Amino acid sequence: MSIIGPLPNNIVNGDAIDAVPVMANFNWIVSQVNANTPSIVNTPITAFTPGLTFGGGSTGMTFASQSGFYARVQNTVYFVLAVLITAKGSSTGAAVITNLPIACNASWASYPTIYPDKLTFTGKYIMGFLAPGGTSIALNEVISAAGNAQVADTYFANNTLIECSGFYQV
Repeated sequence: MSIIGPLPNNIVNGDAIDAVPVMANFNWIVSQVNANTPSIVNTPITAFTPGLTFGGGSTGMTFASQSGFYARVQNTVYFVLAVLITAKGSSTGAAVITNLPIACNASWASYPTIYPDKLTFTGKYIMGFLAPGGTSIALNEVISAAGNAQVADTYFANNTLIECSGFYQV
């Protein structure tokens, strides 16, 4: 696949004798870029089913929707997901989005963006944390510049929607 197409061997309002060597050099650079650039065209987008747990459990939890899509481009996974619950069940504890399709690189963490709806919190915003080597996103409430707290089951209603997007290294 070519990133840059063929270039003309002329310069507008110029002399062909000047243009030919310049354009030949430029065309050589273009050919090197095209030859050494990995193809990202036709990267498959794959579906996955994210989960949600409270304290590691999901007893009695029911979902209206659980959907996720990801694409791996070289060593990076790009993803979007949504989880809509209809009953939060009886499990208690920290809220975690589970079942990411590929584990995060063991040397890197990621902080995906969280878009909550019908989630009760008093802090500034909700932040995701994907630990190195992990396949789950911990949800944290950013309270102030000095600290945050884990989002717990008590923040959720029986119709809470969590949407999330981000990327991470593998």
